Amino acid sequence: MATLLLLLALLAPDPADQVAKLRQEVDVLKQTVAEAATQRGLAELEARLERVRADLNHLLALRTNDEDLRRTVESLSLQIGELERRVSSLRLRGEDEARGLTGIAAAFDEGFTLRSPDNAFVLAIHMLLQFRYEGLQVDDRQETAATFDRSSLLLPRARLDLRGNAYVPTLTYRFLADFARDPILQEAWVEWAPRPDLAMRAGRIQTPYARQWLNREDRFQLVERAEATELFRADRDLGVQLSFTPAGGRVQAIAALLNGSALPAQVNDNVDFLYALRLVLQPLGPVPPDEGDAEDTPNPLAALGFSLLYNLVPTDAALVGRPVDVDGDSRPDNVGVLLAGADLAARWRGASLQAELFYRRRDFGAAPATDRTSAWGAYAQAGYYLLPRLAELAARYSWAQPSAFGLADSARRLVGSTHQEATFGGSYLIAGRELRAQLEYSYLIDEKVPELGGAASRYSHRFRAQLQLAF
Repeated sequence: MATLLLLLALLAPDPADQVAKLRQEVDVLKQTVAEAATQRGLAELEARLERVRADLNHLLALRTNDEDLRRTVESLSLQIGELERRVSSLRLRGEDEARGLTGIAAAFDEGFTLRSPDNAFVLAIHMLLQFRYEGLQVDDRQETAATFDRSSLLLPRARLDLRGNAYVPTLTYRFLADFARDPILQEAWVEWAPRPDLAMRAGRIQTPYARQWLNREDRFQLVERAEATELFRADRDLGVQLSFTPAGGRVQAIAALLNGSALPAQVNDNVDFLYALRLVLQPLGPVPPDEGDAEDTPNPLAALGFSLLYNLVPTDAALVGRPVDVDGDSRPDNVGVLLAGADLAARWRGASLQAELFYRRRDFGAAPATDRTSAWGAYAQAGYYLLPRLAELAARYSWAQPSAFGLADSARRLVGSTHQEATFGGSYLIAGRELRAQLEYSYLIDEKVPELGGAASRYSHRFRAQLQLAF
């Protein structure tokens, strides 16, 4: 009997060999599905997927102790699920054609998609809803009429996002509206890509400065951006942008010319424009514009970025009772604003790290100085998926020198010399990043707050819980 069991063990296939064969089969299926333009061969594709799914379920039942093997099997499971969904979409499209509905085809592919038969016109409909609780507790004897304990339910984002292409696949567009914000219109642009590595965009866009500002807002590790990012980032603006991504995306260069208005208006507030440059180096391959490593990246990825921005804005001297036309040219004096930043991002096998350094310098010229001429800010953020693709813990520390520029005297009294944030939180992915719950705690320090007499600091505790639905 022992001899028979030994013989069966020797004849049993090695799990590693099974995984390797399964990976090859999945790669072949990917290519087949990508090339499938009609219903021909769909039945065979579905049968092959069923066989691969059965083999995969057998491997999952083995419960191997090999960590690399287990991660590979889980990754293959996600890829097979994606292939099954795409084949189902092809089946539905074919059924529409069989019924004579040869016009617009509908499918679900990271959002509801409407597509013309020749793919000349594509409309993808996405939605993002975030429902949040936020509570703030200020330490004793530091509460004031302007800063006090609070507890509130919020709807920070309620977005409708329309994307696609028109006339030709190289002419793409985006229309992003957020009904929880003012202005409602967030982005509206058209982009033409004459080459895979070259694109020209025009419209209302995100100013290309700071990595975390450009990251997808439905894929934050923690509930919101770092306090330092919020204090130094630019806003969305109207303008044009040119991007160049050679070497398979391992290098990304962006140049933009924007209105640079200090207000959310659609017109420039002076005769000068805002100029922005961004360079990103990604030697190991493109790093997605999001946070964390929910995909459990098998090979390490890293990105190093540099940003530069220059803008002229009207002086805010009138807000503090100072003259706005010191040089006597019958126009408000301008203030030159220079922003510079460097950022780092890395991820591997569920672990992620990102950090940024910010610098701002204001040249008041003839205008009276109403704020500090230079300021610094930085943050570091790290996370790890304790349960791959399911549960993540993350932490962040942020330090920044706030700006009082553009604020009235009453508001300036709330601005301290430095602002610090230490945040710890976690995310649970109910159905991937799109449907998830988040919980976090932050310890906030505002040093030398004029509202408290100038020398005192304020210490606060902030609690946030958020439920997100996106597709």
